[in-house]
Amino acid sequence: MASKRTIAVWMSVFLWIGLVDAAKKCPPGRAKSFLMGFMGHTGSTATMSMLHKHSHLDVAWPLVEPMMNHNATTGCLWTRMFFEEPRTTIPGFKLRPHKVIDDKEPWTKLIDDYEVRFIRMIRENLFKAGIGLYSVRVLEDKAAVQGLMKGEEDHCQVHPESCYFDVESVKLLASLMHTIHEGNESVENLAREMNWSCVLDITYEEFQKNGEKLMKRVENFLGIPYEGHRPDFQKALSDNPCEVVLNYQDICGYFYDCPLFRPFVEDEDAGCVCVNKKGKHDPVLCDHELLKEAIRQDPDEDLKTIGDTRTN
Repeated sequence: MASKRTIAVWMSVFLWIGLVDAAKKCPPGRAKSFLMGFMGHTGSTATMSMLHKHSHLDVAWPLVEPMMNHNATTGCLWTRMFFEEPRTTIPGFKLRPHKVIDDKEPWTKLIDDYEVRFIRMIRENLFKAGIGLYSVRVLEDKAAVQGLMKGEEDHCQVHPESCYFDVESVKLLASLMHTIHEGNESVENLAREMNWSCVLDITYEEFQKNGEKLMKRVENFLGIPYEGHRPDFQKALSDNPCEVVLNYQDICGYFYDCPLFRPFVEDEDAGCVCVNKKGKHDPVLCDHELLKEAIRQDPDEDLKTIGDTRTN
């Protein structure tokens, strides 16, 4: 019994130390600045459109990607100038991981100087994200890049071929799903490798399920009051993969036995269930390196749709 009490005491000590350490990393109160790490098709533009309207924030324009024309080095200089502008609001914007990781040293100093808080936004459901990216890369439907703006709500009625389609290349869909997974990992690495004042994890799925609850978390993280702004962009495609992918039952069996993809292939809440889970499994689809090699060797595959995690 004495040993158990000793363990309990030490656990309490470690917990207390952890809480103190956490308090140092993320002090209470209003943020001095913030950045959001993102990859494409994670809902980041919709999220930033709400933050852009907040009276306590100064979100850099354009919302889509303010540092698009900068590399890591020049981007750091641009960010420092933006943060230095006289204001009473909190400056911030979103950026892709390589805009920092490619030149860490000046970014480390910048993060220290401005006590930058970091919002990490990823999209967990690789299958749905892959379908959306497929519509962009293969069908060239730009609506799914950032979502629909006001007045574009009839997009799927006007362009049904962009919203309801057959997936004709399983290899390309698999490649896009791997690309999204690697993009998620790069955002997670950015959160781990840099000395952020504190980190908040959010997901596209949270945004879709309850955007108000998510934004309350984000604005609380930044130490500002919740203002209840609405997004400027709406989801372009249905969230039900069975509605979007007309040949869903022909496609789902390819991915069900891939451990990385299995959790996302079905959407039971939407009634979208794979009937033949093992009928068309191809282990090459589960390994991105093997898959890329298979696509290189197949002259019938369209190589332009193989994504780079920096540009997806």
